Amino acid sequence: MGEPKPKDNASESLHAYLVGRNKFQNHVVASAMQSDRIGKCFVVDTLAKVPSGIAGPSSRRNLVLFECFGLEVVEILALLQGDLHAIASQYLVALFNLRAGSGVEKTALQKGVRGYFYEKDSMAIVNKGIDSMLAGELWVTRQVLEDSLLASRDSEVGKARFPQKNGPGNLTSREVDVLALLTGGATNEGIAERLCISVNTVRTHVYNIFKKIKVNSRLQASLWAAENL
Repeated sequence: MGEPKPKDNASESLHAYLVGRNKFQNHVVASAMQSDRIGKCFVVDTLAKVPSGIAGPSSRRNLVLFECFGLEVVEILALLQGDLHAIASQYLVALFNLRAGSGVEKTALQKGVRGYFYEKDSMAIVNKGIDSMLAGELWVTRQVLEDSLLASRDSEVGKARFPQKNGPGNLTSREVDVLALLTGGATNEGIAERLCISVNTVRTHVYNIFKKIKVNSRLQASLWAAENL
């Protein structure tokens, strides 16, 4: 595939870097990934061989797929605390060949990872997920996203229950609840039913959330939540 070289993010297509020890499989995957959106895919065995990226809008960042096959959970968590967390500010990072049930998804999301691909996922699912990430979306399950946000909220509440401090973005605990459900894909009606409040109250909370975190859509709110809660 050639030696990896830094890519100018201002050009039309983006670069992808597959990082892992299974070089043969990763070369096959790299060949299947090349498209109009991804001009070139490089295969490297360590994160240290990924060139420095450029922080900027997610739609203009290059992509890093980090292979988790054969790694113990403790190894993945250590990387999420260090190298993967650092590189997530410069690249769109996804975990690849992740074992289902490993339990690292929430931590990964909180450390800037934008998507997960499991061992059983087909190449069609991988390409669909990559397209979503390049479009500025998260490729995670609704349950993982909701659990992650609610866990962050519970942690904040536990730190100062009386009096209860507002969280990031000066959100109240109830607004964090609403944001977690909204991010998970719930409708206003679904949020109202889950929290036992009226739909009008939900609309008021959503309006206040958008105003406080300075966003205009549910997608933008979801991305903000993933990066700040």
